[in-house]
Amino acid sequence: MREKDNWELIKKTHDLDQDTDALIQQRTGVYMDILKQNLVPQPGLTDLLKLLERHGIKMAVASSSTPEQIEIVLEGLQVANFFDVVVSAHTIAHGKPAPDIFLLAAKQLGVDAKDCVVFEDAQSGVEAGRAAGAKVVAVPNAFTKSHDHSKADIVVRSLEDIDWEMLSSL
Repeated sequence: MREKDNWELIKKTHDLDQDTDALIQQRTGVYMDILKQNLVPQPGLTDLLKLLERHGIKMAVASSSTPEQIEIVLEGLQVANFFDVVVSAHTIAHGKPAPDIFLLAAKQLGVDAKDCVVFEDAQSGVEAGRAAGAKVVAVPNAFTKSHDHSKADIVVRSLEDIDWEMLSSL
């Protein structure tokens, strides 16, 4: 979900009256520091990106993070060169679970969303990928393992579990 949508939900759930933009600004400063100091790739990420590159697959990042956060992650993990397109939810009208971000990424790649495979860790992302018409591989993490990933085509334990045979069967 987009950060603003998350904060609105948190404010409603916890009956908070702070300004959403002020909360976003405060969180962004803390998050950027934590992000820079603790950036570690998911196991299997680099191997998966190399596999896709070898097979000539166009790749996009479609993230609910801000453009600045996406850039820090891609550069910090030294994987920016793998991606043809980077789309932030901060540039679209509706965040996940709406399909907008995946539809825009597919459009910028010059492909139909039905020909895309979305890798997602969260329920809202799985739902957005499905709504876009893409195939979805769910890769739950410690924070999202309790989410409902049942709408995904495949649920894997780790990116290390993904191989070309699995992907080409989608």
